[in-house]
Amino acid sequence: MGAVYEAEHTEIGTRIAIKVLRSEHVLNPNVVRRFQQEARSTAKIGHPNIVAVLDLDRDSDGTLFMVQELLSGMDLATHLRTNGALSPTLAVRLCVPVCSALAAAHERGVLHRDLKPANIFLARAPGGAVTPKVIDFGVAKVLEGTYAGQTTDGTIMGTLAYMSPEQLLGDPGIDGRTDVWAMGVVLYELLSGVLPFAAPTEMNIAALAQFATRVNSEAPPPIESIVTALPSELSGIVRRALALRREDRFATMTDLHDALAGCSVPPDAGIAAAADAGTVVGLKITDSPPAPRAPVNGTNRIPSRPSLPTFLRGDSHIVPRQRHPLLWALVGATAILVCVAIAKFAQRPAAPSAIPSMTAEAPVPAAPTTRHEAAPPSSSTPTSTRVDPPVPSAVATPPAIVPPATVPTPKDVPAPAEPTRRIKKRHRTQTDQSSPADAPRSQDVEVSDF
Repeated sequence: MGAVYEAEHTEIGTRIAIKVLRSEHVLNPNVVRRFQQEARSTAKIGHPNIVAVLDLDRDSDGTLFMVQELLSGMDLATHLRTNGALSPTLAVRLCVPVCSALAAAHERGVLHRDLKPANIFLARAPGGAVTPKVIDFGVAKVLEGTYAGQTTDGTIMGTLAYMSPEQLLGDPGIDGRTDVWAMGVVLYELLSGVLPFAAPTEMNIAALAQFATRVNSEAPPPIESIVTALPSELSGIVRRALALRREDRFATMTDLHDALAGCSVPPDAGIAAAADAGTVVGLKITDSPPAPRAPVNGTNRIPSRPSLPTFLRGDSHIVPRQRHPLLWALVGATAILVCVAIAKFAQRPAAPSAIPSMTAEAPVPAAPTTRHEAAPPSSSTPTSTRVDPPVPSAVATPPAIVPPATVPTPKDVPAPAEPTRRIKKRHRTQTDQSSPADAPRSQDVEVSDF
């Protein structure tokens, strides 16, 4: 749900941890509410054996984050895998402060519902001591009043192997005895190195139903059958914490805490008595791999997460955040298509105007056409004429034929020489037509000497 980064507060210089909601969950309202609930529930308790939450906010780009104290050490699950089962003394010394933290949470109406070794962090304390701290209240349930981000009743939340019988059935009436069961499972695992009920490897409806039926109908194997040298008082505490009926368990987490604190266990040579009941002296732990550093002023990006708040500072060796190449390719292609379309539009010729000009001149009638054919050598052949049909006009006119305007010939231009008799005869015809009013019209006459 979240990624944790080491950072430094630029104003006061303290090293802190930033838990950022992963980018794939930012649009999931249920996950967002759980993230906010974790911060508010943890800050509401305020116990030395619970990780401290210093702030909850959003960055300018909407990034949801919480600021926590920076812990150095390792979680209990890693220590258990590395070193195996613990001695009864060490197991009790670790579980007593955890029970104290959960009792404080119950007093403030907060159930953890996901207690397990992975959520118990062994933090280094001054002087070489180890302080167990409960972390990750992401699936916590608020018992009293309304609370923003409260988990819906009837929803199964948690880790299967550590869930109580009623929690596996989705009972909405769970109370602090659910965490008592989970604490009994943790104590059982620390002492024996195995779980009382192994969770199914296949996550399907049939496997989950079978596991829930088994937990609700069978008692776990007795712890003393696995750990032979276990004190009977301690084995009785484990057996009562894992009672099938919640009424048979410890009524409160405080009762479980008091039973463990007063339990007589054989001394452990490597574990010394601590002045503070919340710490363990003599436990050898190795630090987990350091958390990645936050980017410097948000200039470098960490993969799969939004930018961190600008008041945080870290090393600049973090690899840049991976962008979405497909998104940027689509944006670039769209921009290129838009530019091409604009260029094509700018090069297109202007369309001619569909509105006619208001100053257009009146059409000039076409000049008449006179065709002359060559005459044969004989001069006694009678003349034949052929009249062409008039040119139609755009405006309806009377049938009378109107003679066309005669285009005058400039006087300063000499007339061309007439080389043949035929041309001279045509000249005489034009001269004769121009004088009398009733002479044949030039546009209707063709002269021929055939």
